[in-house]
Amino acid sequence: MPDFSRRDIIGEVMDQPGLPVEQHRKALRALRRINQLSCTTLQLARTIARLVPNDPNRTLRILDIASGGGDLAIGLARYAKRRGLGWSITGSDISPTAMDHAASAAKRAGIDVSFVQADALAGLPGAYDMVVCTLFLHHLTDEQIVKLLSQASRAQHIVVSDLRRGRFAYAVTWLGTRLVTRSPIVHVDGPRSVRAALTPGELGALAQDAGLVGARVRRQWPMRMMLTWTAP
Repeated sequence: MPDFSRRDIIGEVMDQPGLPVEQHRKALRALRRINQLSCTTLQLARTIARLVPNDPNRTLRILDIASGGGDLAIGLARYAKRRGLGWSITGSDISPTAMDHAASAAKRAGIDVSFVQADALAGLPGAYDMVVCTLFLHHLTDEQIVKLLSQASRAQHIVVSDLRRGRFAYAVTWLGTRLVTRSPIVHVDGPRSVRAALTPGELGALAQDAGLVGARVRRQWPMRMMLTWTAP
């Protein structure tokens, strides 16, 4: 069992350049199933609705950075459509394969979501009221996380959901990835992600370093954590 007293930064298979497109798409589909089982979209949508009550006279512009296969962005748009919420959702990711996969998924679902290819660490690809980010911070070094959060603070609100590092999370992730998918990439990347993740205290400290005064970090089911911040 790995040492969980510190954070291990380990490159993930799905981050590697030259990954065959079909293997990448299979991994994205597996991540969608994992997010569904974790109720990630619902938890995030409810958090957004609490932070920003709906205003029928104003559109809430939401950017989902490192959006991968787009399932979260599509889920948020579907949630808003069903409840008559004025949310405009954009997903962004550095991977052209992920963006093609996401755009096709949105078209099949009949959901109006925009997708743009962009490097999250290079700044926001436009003006937004809220930035959301899920399962991305554990890919980054501490310095990159501070940079990302600082850039995201150009928006009025930030919501981040990510893994929590720990032995129990590692064991459950190792088993869970093998139960929900046959993707060997996810079998490797899932446990590695837990080893690379932060603790709530570490995330809170990095948020302070990024200038997010008043940021709150709470534990989130299952074995995740959520950071919320609103500009003063």
